[in-house]
Amino acid sequence: MLTTALAALSLPLATTATATPAATPIAESATGTYLVTLADEPLVTYDGGVGDLPATKPAEGGKLDVASAAAKRYRAHLTDQQARVAKKVGATVRQHYAVTTNTFSARLNARQLVRLAHTGSVVHIAPDRFHHATDDRNSTDFLKLSGRNGLWKALGGTAEAGKGVVIGDIDTGI
Repeated sequence: MLTTALAALSLPLATTATATPAATPIAESATGTYLVTLADEPLVTYDGGVGDLPATKPAEGGKLDVASAAAKRYRAHLTDQQARVAKKVGATVRQHYAVTTNTFSARLNARQLVRLAHTGSVVHIAPDRFHHATDDRNSTDFLKLSGRNGLWKALGGTAEAGKGVVIGDIDTGI
């Protein structure tokens, strides 16, 4: 029976040296798609130090240029590293992430999960799950914007609600 040093697959792995043994068996039902995060910094926070690869972290108040030569080279380094780690356990990378996290997704079985958990460059493993919102409440009611005692009423009613307000939505797809 396979056992692992993972306390839980949704918790970070400090290092293999400091991980707490859980002696929890990983059943064959553990087979699925997982997100595996590696230790090296992603593009947005990489400030240099890996070989001759220049920093990609933007200056204070600046924007990350993902199309720059430095970003392309460092992204290639990260995706190569991700592919090597996956290959060590016999997995194939399904998706690479490198801009805000150094993570890859792969279909893994129990044996591969155990081996990855003992890989020094792996800092986190989590099941890749799609979550559906189950709350069917109206968001304006939930946020206490509408209704007799709502914020909109206090600010002049729905005719004036949001006037002059600009809202930005950063949707990562999660």
